[in-house]
Amino acid sequence: MSVAQTIAGWARELSDVGGRNTLLWAPDGAERAGYLDLTTAHPGGVSMLLAGRPTSLSDLVREAAAFEEARETARRIHAKGVELRDERGIVAGFVAIGVATWDPPRARAVVEAPVLLRTCTLRPTSPAHHDFDLDLGPTVEVNPALVNYLRSVAGIAVDPVALAALTRLKGSSGGFDPYPVYAALGRLCTDLPGFAVSPRLVLGTYPYGKPDMVADVSGHAQWLAQVDLVAALAGDEAATARLRQALPDPAEALDAERELRVLDLDATQESVIEAVRAGRQLVLTAPAGTGSTQTVAALVAALAHDGRQVLYVTAKRRGLEELRDRLAAIGLGDLVLDLTGAGEDRRAVAAELGAAL
Repeated sequence: MSVAQTIAGWARELSDVGGRNTLLWAPDGAERAGYLDLTTAHPGGVSMLLAGRPTSLSDLVREAAAFEEARETARRIHAKGVELRDERGIVAGFVAIGVATWDPPRARAVVEAPVLLRTCTLRPTSPAHHDFDLDLGPTVEVNPALVNYLRSVAGIAVDPVALAALTRLKGSSGGFDPYPVYAALGRLCTDLPGFAVSPRLVLGTYPYGKPDMVADVSGHAQWLAQVDLVAALAGDEAATARLRQALPDPAEALDAERELRVLDLDATQESVIEAVRAGRQLVLTAPAGTGSTQTVAALVAALAHDGRQVLYVTAKRRGLEELRDRLAAIGLGDLVLDLTGAGEDRRAVAAELGAAL
């Protein structure tokens, strides 16, 4: 199997992470327990919510028995959202506004694609989570998975920015109306068998970033295959041989004129930094407590000094916070731009970037 084929397999595996893509396909029986349908919620509460005002769950669901059930679902959604954001740095809590359905050929699942997405923060009103405040983000976005499907499979060109703009009421600073979007999509998709949009309102955690990650890996397979480190991970023996070089001896690696030390490092850490600055590709294995964050922080500072950029990706959001704290402690906190959740709400990132500039 070629390296490109192996990378394509990685993209398919990534597609399966976290279950089916509920931005396009209906959640199955078990998954539905993590979604709260607010379509028949109290109209007054729905109006408050869509207008962008924090709205309590008890204002949305006012019948006692229904509220108990809704609260349990909200607790599950809140716990999952906190886990994804704190552990993975992923913003996944959304309210889906409008659901599109149609009859795709040879489909083995039911199409149930959200039309509009707005980030939704669930805030417990008490430590025991007796109630929740729902707070929608200001950004309205057309479901990217729906746009991609219509463009790539059905051949229907959709302008998501123009569609999202239709939700703004003329002459109103905070007015929101999704129905013009439903109508516009209906006109665009008249040739799609069985296409219809129902005005549903569903709260849940949606795998917002996964489609983009899959597309990124798939679209760059040929380029990735040329990177020795990636090729070696894909089983290319020649690439593995090229990488199988020991780091230079720390005593020989250090160049006093090139040395740039903003944090205390031992000789081995210094050799790692100099190897990367020299263009080496490497994998560094460092057990917890052995100074890995210190090494990464020093590396970020050194590469910034050399006029280079660093993309730091971590499985745990805590790792990013530790890196930022370590650099901030030595006055270099502005080297870090936290892009967590940038795809869902760009305002915070733009504000941080503006402050840094």
